[in-house]
Amino acid sequence: MHIIVPKESDPLEKRVAITPDMVAKIKASGFHVVVEKGAGEGAFFTDEAFTAQGAEVRSSGPSLFTGGQIVVTIGCPARETIKHFPEGASLVGMLGSLEGASKALLEKKKMTAYCLEKLPRISRAQNMDVLSSQNTVAGYAAVLLGMSSLPRLAPLLMTAAGTIKPARVLVLGAGVLGLQAVATAARLGARVWGYDVRPEVREQVESLGGRFLDITLSERAGSSEGGYAQALSEEDQQRQKEAMAEAVGSMDLVITAALTMGKKAPCLMPQSLVDRLAPGSVVVDAAASQGGNCELTKPGEVLVHQGVHIVGPQNLCSMHPVSASFFYARNVFHFLKAVWDGEGRLREDGDQDIIGPVRILSGDSEVPLSQKAQR
Repeated sequence: MHIIVPKESDPLEKRVAITPDMVAKIKASGFHVVVEKGAGEGAFFTDEAFTAQGAEVRSSGPSLFTGGQIVVTIGCPARETIKHFPEGASLVGMLGSLEGASKALLEKKKMTAYCLEKLPRISRAQNMDVLSSQNTVAGYAAVLLGMSSLPRLAPLLMTAAGTIKPARVLVLGAGVLGLQAVATAARLGARVWGYDVRPEVREQVESLGGRFLDITLSERAGSSEGGYAQALSEEDQQRQKEAMAEAVGSMDLVITAALTMGKKAPCLMPQSLVDRLAPGSVVVDAAASQGGNCELTKPGEVLVHQGVHIVGPQNLCSMHPVSASFFYARNVFHFLKAVWDGEGRLREDGDQDIIGPVRILSGDSEVPLSQKAQR
């Protein structure tokens, strides 16, 4: 059963969906791994590293996908790439931003698509959870990016020349990304505050060395059934902005990490809040790729507003592609084992609580994959 790993279509993407160290494990489960030449270069994985572990490296072009039954990617492939996909094959990746034309092309090819962002938050799916693994990397990267832009040091330093007070950091959004940001900033010696609309995350913020910013919201605010933060009412949004206005002015670094599953990121920092920050302060908008939590964010740019640097990174994970790819490849490996038996057949005992929510397109699902590749 052939798994194809193409180069990523996004020029900013440095991760690779399967790493050389995972090839042997995937092969042991009955799969044959084909990697496009140069696919791992962004993460410093050479073609020789893949072949040494038993993968087949092929040149770019239509022949790359010959015999392919599963295509594994990080993000959504470009339409020009999809045109070469084998009819009836399966696509596995973070496909949450799959747009209409690409989806129609996949449907035309009778492909089945699995969107890994839609994995349910249940214990059986933890080792496949790409959002958690990638947001862990993104939270770490956001803090380092912010600290590198900050014109002062993070920790308390007492020297013969004087004492430097620790930097003050506020993290808005305490999901996996935000919690990792809290932990990383605390390890660097900063004083850290965390905030989330879900009051139940207070204990997690405090356990990582941060303080929880208390803002009273309505009883309806909080978590959705899946454990994700849900959108606030206009009344609660106004109450939240008023409370934040008091806290933001004393901060050196603000990291916004509030994402609502499947929706545009909520605006937590209007210009009026940014205006309260002192010159030299920094805002890192970790939600820039989904519209941004800061009103002034320009995705992919650094905007300076009254001396405040507003950083809008579009792909934080690609700042650390080795570690991000390490995690992602393991998530993919566990997902592959849960869905296929390695002989080209969907598992009859497959966990539908996991597979059902993830499958966003169903092609020729009743035809064994081993037969699809021969068409």
